[in-house]
Amino acid sequence: MDCLTEGTHGRRHKRISVEVRKSLLHKIFFEQKKIKVAAKELKLNYSSAKTILHLYRKNMRKNAKAPAMCSNVCGFRPINQNDSTTLEYNLKVSQGGEVIRKMKHIAVE
Repeated sequence: MDCLTEGTHGRRHKRISVEVRKSLLHKIFFEQKKIKVAAKELKLNYSSAKTILHLYRKNMRKNAKAPAMCSNVCGFRPINQNDSTTLEYNLKVSQGGEVIRKMKHIAVE
């Protein structure tokens, strides 16, 4: 948590750092932890964690409509086929820049 700021009603609150926000989202999406568990691990208020998640999802929906964002969703490369009877390719599934699964496929015609 970075700094204390004065709210509109005189209440002091802490600003949650970008690193903590990213850690929370990583725990929820990649480690598939419940919001309550991830918030407790990061010593965050449960309602603050829900707000961070809500704002993240809201921004993702807004950005998903932009054509520039959609162009990097799925990528591919051409396959160089050496043998006419065998096709070999690697499939890499990633989410948020983190590789989730790698698979090697061999197709015989």
